[in-house]
Amino acid sequence: MKILQIVSGREVNGALVYAKLLAEQLQGRGHQVTLMVRPESWMCKQLVSVPLVHSHMNRFPPSELMRTARMIREKKFDVVHTHMSRAHHFGMLLKFLTRVATIATCHAPRLHPHWHFHDLVIANSHATLQHLQNVVRLPKDRLETIHCFVDLENFLHVESRNRVFYRRVLHLRDDEFLIGVVGGVLQRKGQDVLVRALPQILKAIPTAKVAFIGRFHRREAYVQKMRGFQLKHNLLRKVKWLGIRNNVNEYLQAFDLTVIPSNQEPLGLVAIESQAAGVPVVATTAGGLPEIISDHRTGWLVPTNDPRALADAIIHAARNPHQRSEIAASARQTVQENFSPALLTSKVEQAYERILGKRLQRFPHAA
Repeated sequence: MKILQIVSGREVNGALVYAKLLAEQLQGRGHQVTLMVRPESWMCKQLVSVPLVHSHMNRFPPSELMRTARMIREKKFDVVHTHMSRAHHFGMLLKFLTRVATIATCHAPRLHPHWHFHDLVIANSHATLQHLQNVVRLPKDRLETIHCFVDLENFLHVESRNRVFYRRVLHLRDDEFLIGVVGGVLQRKGQDVLVRALPQILKAIPTAKVAFIGRFHRREAYVQKMRGFQLKHNLLRKVKWLGIRNNVNEYLQAFDLTVIPSNQEPLGLVAIESQAAGVPVVATTAGGLPEIISDHRTGWLVPTNDPRALADAIIHAARNPHQRSEIAASARQTVQENFSPALLTSKVEQAYERILGKRLQRFPHAA
C-alpha cells in the first residue's frame, strides 16, 4: 500500500511519537509510507527513516490543499491516515478533493464535525471509542479501537548502573523513595492531586520525594497554586521540577514508583512505558488507564481527584517492596503481550485493508 500519514502537532507528544513509530513499522512491513508534518514540528529534528514532506496544513487559502491533492493523485496514495485536529480537518478536505480513503486516529476525544467524514475513526482506547459513539454520535461501523503503542525496546533494557547514575543526577540517597510523574503539567493531568496527597504520604514515608518530568510554566496559575501549597506545607525540598527530558526512558529507571494522577487520560502511554521499564504504576481510573492496568495485578488503580485514596495506594506500594516487584514483573509481561508494536501495527494494517475493500465495492472503477 501507499500510505500518507499526516500529523499536525509541533511539540513532542504521544500522538507525534506514535505517528513516527507507526510509519516506521508500516514501512518495515513493505508499505510505501510518507509522513507529512509541519515545518516546525518536533519530527523534523528526529532521525526518521520514513520520507518527510512539509506542510502548514492551512485550509485557507486553499493552495496547500490543492498542492497536497495533486501529490496524492500523482503518487497514487491508497490511504491518508491523520493524527491531531489540524491534520484531521486537512485530511477530511483531501477526501473531498481526491476521493482517497481517509482514516483518523483519535488521540483525544474532541467534539469536532470532521469525525463524521472519515471512512474510519480509530479510537486509541475503548474509553475514547465510547465517547465518540455516545457524545460525537459516530456509528459503530465507522469506529474501531486500536491502542497506540510505544517503542518497547527503548524501555525494556534496564541496567542497575543506570538506576544508580540517574539517582545520583537527582541527588537522591539510597534510602529515598522516588515517586515519578511524567507528562506536561496541566490540570487534566492531576499533578495537584498528588501534591495535595504529599503531607499524608510523607507522614507515613518520610523519605519520599516526587519528580515531575514534563513541560511546565512557572507563571501559570495551576503551577503557582501547587508551588504555593508546597511553600505552605514546607514541601519545597520534596518536589523536583525537572521540565522536559528527552531521555525519559533513562530517568524512569530512577523511579521506585510511577504515579499517573490524571483527571482525564484518553489512553496513558506513560503507563505502558513504565511497565515496560519494570517500574510499578499507581494510576487513576481516568479514560483508558484501566485498559492498561489491572488493579492489584499489574498496578494499582484509584478514583480520580481523590488525594486520600492516591496517598493510601502510594503508601501501600512503598511499604510492600516484594509486592511491587511481583506487580512490576507481571505488568512487564502483560504489556509485551498486549501492546507490542508488531501486534498493533498489524491491526492498523488490517483496518486499511478493510476500508480499501469496502471502497472498492462502492467505487469499482477506482481500481
